[in-house]
Amino acid sequence: MAETPGKISWDDRLLMLRWDKDSARTSLDEVYRYATSLARKSHDWYAEHLIPRKAWGAMLCRWGMVGFATSAAVLNVLSPVIAVPLLASLSSVSMAIAGGCLAVDRLFKFSVGHLSCARAANRIRVLLEEFRVDCQALRAAWKDDAPSAEEIQTMLESAKRFITHIHAVQEQETQEWITSQLKAVETIEQQSSPSV
Repeated sequence: MAETPGKISWDDRLLMLRWDKDSARTSLDEVYRYATSLARKSHDWYAEHLIPRKAWGAMLCRWGMVGFATSAAVLNVLSPVIAVPLLASLSSVSMAIAGGCLAVDRLFKFSVGHLSCARAANRIRVLLEEFRVDCQALRAAWKDDAPSAEEIQTMLESAKRFITHIHAVQEQETQEWITSQLKAVETIEQQSSPSV
């Protein structure tokens, strides 16, 4: 995550936090901003990658299933009627292109990839909302708007758990993607290897 030039990075800002009685509230506000910023960036990444995957999946399926497969069927029906040998060849080419479109969609998981992005973005959004409410509930218990040492630890643990959950969502989605890619490559290798 690149920082804006001239601004202090989150790493440096977190290192400069002070935990004395007068500074604790401000420091907890910084931790809160850091955690929610991390979640928003992660959510936005998934939301941003959702649209292209969905569009590519729809386009490949339409071209493959509707366009080329339908034209292959029509050409196959017309070739004996019109008695033009080229139509039979075009039918085979159209069917091969249809299969290619579907293979590309299957390999890169465009049709179902957007569902994975949507699930991850939604899970992060839910975690963010829960964290916001939890933080407000913890703040409501502060006396004189200043947290005690125990309340500071509780807030920091809450932020740590939240950040860990965000990373877990990212890791799960990444592992699922890797697994599906490996399966797709394995399937292609099995189908393309010559039978003995």
